Amino acid sequence: MTRRHRADPPVSWMQQEQANGLDENLFAWSRVVLGVGDPIEDGTMSIRARVENAMIQFVIGRPEGALLSILTAVPATSRRRRPRGTPSVLHSGKPMGDGEAFELFVHDQLILICRAQNYFVQFRGQQRPIESILYKWMRCELAHEGGLPIDIKFEPNRADGMTFLHVGPGGLRMSYGWLDGLADAVVQAPENADHFGMPPRLPIPICLPEIGITIGDINKGGESS
Repeated sequence: MTRRHRADPPVSWMQQEQANGLDENLFAWSRVVLGVGDPIEDGTMSIRARVENAMIQFVIGRPEGALLSILTAVPATSRRRRPRGTPSVLHSGKPMGDGEAFELFVHDQLILICRAQNYFVQFRGQQRPIESILYKWMRCELAHEGGLPIDIKFEPNRADGMTFLHVGPGGLRMSYGWLDGLADAVVQAPENADHFGMPPRLPIPICLPEIGITIGDINKGGESS
């Protein structure tokens, strides 16, 4: 089974700009990444900084790192929409857990993410909503196991520019274009207006003189799609 949707014109950070003079030294990499974006939000990295880090990691060739950064911005945003203590929809009389808040937020934003109101995928013998796959098998596996499961592949868009999700005998294949939709879901959430403005704008350009990279068109700014 293949689900396809035509990608909108890609935002600047998805164009894999050349990273001339990139220093692959791990200490230098950590220094650059941790030095970008809003430094602190209640002792943790801000939502804006997570989106910026996703852009940086994608441009330097670390797409799974970009995916993890976006998938940590999503739950942070989901808790702005449904704070801790919000009653659970699934479990009467109990507070809503992090996974439920994440999945409800993704479902709210599916039109931005994949131009659909509902999106189900046959995976591991069952029809599952995409929001469940993104949380349980992608966000949690990346955060807690350090990588995606063996039956999930994250790979480049097709040559014709189509974003895709395909399920076959080898498992699930998802293309990099999903980063655009997930970023849009975070950037355009009204709860994040303090990070991205109103109307919302992607946090570009990002200038990294230490490694000679500018992400995004410095002359056009960064309006989200």
